[in-house]
Order: sequence, then C-alpha cells, then structure tokens
Amino acid sequence: MHTPGFKDRRRSFRHQIDMPVDLLLKDGTILKVKACNLSLNGLLFSCDEWTSKKIESRAIQNHPLDHIQISLTAELDQYKNLQANCSIITARRVSQDSYLIGLDFIDFQNNSDTNLQAYINTLKE
Repeated sequence: MHTPGFKDRRRSFRHQIDMPVDLLLKDGTILKVKACNLSLNGLLFSCDEWTSKKIESRAIQNHPLDHIQISLTAELDQYKNLQANCSIITARRVSQDSYLIGLDFIDFQNNSDTNLQAYINTLKE
C-alpha cells in the first residue's frame, strides 16, 4: 500500500484505472472522457482539446478553474455507480491535443460515496 511521502500533498492514495466517465456541464452538455486515476477525494481524466474547450472555452490550462463545477457519473461495477458533483482543481496540457484534468469530489448522490469506498477496496487487492 502507498504511504504518503514528505512532499505528497494528496489526501488519499490514487489508483490507476481506465474507466469511462460521463461529465455533465452546467449547460446540460454531456462529455464522455476516460478517468486514468481515482481516489476517495477525486479523479484525474484525460481528454482532447475539443473537450477541454467545451469545459473552458478560454483555454483550460490558462485560467482559474475553481469556479467550474461539473457533475459526473461512472459505472464502478455492474451493480454500482458513482454520482458526484465536482470542482476542477488542476488542468495540464500534455501535448497539442491532450489534457489531464483533476476533479475534487464536492458531494455524492444516491449513496455513491459508499459505492466508491467499496470499489476502491477491491482495487487494493
């Protein structure tokens, strides 16, 4: 198991995953992305430039992001889903058409925080 290092600012361990996630923007737009890591406190997803501009039209990596809130849904297993409201905490441009965007979970719907905990426990094995 991961033990946080001295310079590690993370509140919980991140697990590497490859999970489809649906993002729901305030205007009702649904964007499909791939989560690449997941923790009890948030997730990191990758996306292309088109998706990043749908989230923040002024270039996501160059502007404050704390005002942007997104809802997400993801299937954790065949019986349980994750439904959460999130805020963007980081955005990095990786290449010309690739971005990594970090979300922090604000609150959960339909008991999905319990679903998330149970799912993460299966990843530790």
